[in-house]
Amino acid sequence: MLGRVYTFERESGADAEYGLETVAASAVNAITAAINDQPGIRYEELTDGDNARPVIVVLFAGPKQMDYFDELLEAALRLSAVRARVVHDTGPHGNVNGELIDQPPPQLPEIDLSRLRRIVPTRAA
Repeated sequence: MLGRVYTFERESGADAEYGLETVAASAVNAITAAINDQPGIRYEELTDGDNARPVIVVLFAGPKQMDYFDELLEAALRLSAVRARVVHDTGPHGNVNGELIDQPPPQLPEIDLSRLRRIVPTRAA
């Protein structure tokens, strides 16, 4: 199974426009739109819903699903004024240098990898 761990943040100056919707809610809405009922893609939010820089892992059944998701995510994020950054990538293209939509924020939240290990299935060797 392939996966990416993303961090998200609201574009500067967009808070007034999006009012009470949290960054996490906007990020989840963008991810849901990018998944677009495509089988073989699922996600899990690794931080609390009120985190200003939420961390979300997206898992893919294969590279076809990952490419499909990539094509739609950028547009979905633009609609919600949220920027995303890949902090870990297990895809066929390897780590994408930490960038997806924009430059990374100056400081990233700590990622609790124990939560990731609970949702990512392991294979017996």
